[in-house]
Amino acid sequence: MANPYFLKVKHPSAWRGSELSSIDAVNFKLQDRHLLALDRALKSVRGRGLNLTNVEKKDFDLTDISSDLKMIENEILHGRGIVIIRGFPIEEYSLEDIEILYWGLGTYLGTGESQSKMGDRLGHVEDVSGKDDNQRAYRNSVGIMMHTDLSDIVGMLSIRKAKFGGMSTYTSAPAIHNRMLETQPDLLGPLYRGFRYHLFGEHSPGEQPVTSHRIPVLSEKDGFVSARYIPEYILRAAEFLNEPMSGIDLEAFNSFNKLAVADDLRWDLMMEPGDLSLINNYTVLHTRDAFFDGVATSEKRLLLRLWLSSDYRRPLVENLDLYAKTRGITSQDVKDTYYKNQE
Repeated sequence: MANPYFLKVKHPSAWRGSELSSIDAVNFKLQDRHLLALDRALKSVRGRGLNLTNVEKKDFDLTDISSDLKMIENEILHGRGIVIIRGFPIEEYSLEDIEILYWGLGTYLGTGESQSKMGDRLGHVEDVSGKDDNQRAYRNSVGIMMHTDLSDIVGMLSIRKAKFGGMSTYTSAPAIHNRMLETQPDLLGPLYRGFRYHLFGEHSPGEQPVTSHRIPVLSEKDGFVSARYIPEYILRAAEFLNEPMSGIDLEAFNSFNKLAVADDLRWDLMMEPGDLSLINNYTVLHTRDAFFDGVATSEKRLLLRLWLSSDYRRPLVENLDLYAKTRGITSQDVKDTYYKNQE
């Protein structure tokens, strides 16, 4: 078989931001029939006394719009890897009901996973700096680096915008692979070899704080090029192990970061209230810039984050997982020592 480093990815997932000149390319606008189906499902769930902690797909009947949800799922898993659902009904419901609606819709795309040691089913992405000992970087307002999350699919539902900032950015990892293949093919080797990761206290009991194996930034199996990239975890591991990156490894790391925000590769989007982004964590990198909340609640940024494990099993190399025994992050009582710049 040919060396995967030198195979160009010819797939819709290898898009460039400059090609997504119109949001219509990845947009799905909810219509009255979608809103009616969601409302019926919510009323049924509420009528049976269920809530966010115990709602499952069998409880949330969206049969009337299941074909549209299947189309969205297909685009995420087998197409571009990104869909922006617009018009989620956040004005008509309480936050508690919005969470159930969001979770219920998510059950048609996968199984929800714990997102932190707090065991949260839905992460509240907001600035709680200095207020919460369990804060992670998705819970503060600093700018963060391009990365993937640790699930198959990640959803981000915008409830409120900040007074200033908070622009979301997305980039195709296969497109970065293709660009490096064209311009710096010698740097693909270190990225396919990968780096060790620090787990920031979210490893399972008995596991080491740093992965014993290297996790590839880019990998290939059965023709599928996938990404796993959380630069802060890599940098912290190098510091912890006293093994700073140097030479071609550092050059590859820096080049990947630079290309991830290249003008023609990245796609910027200001998430409006009611926008829901859904991305494939193996093909799409994401981030957001720094934001500044206002005094009024209406000017305090809030997004709801959902991690989903898909029933579809993408071909993946064996050493791509950070956690040896679990999907998602095991709930724990231990407090974080470090921020994790992840949203």
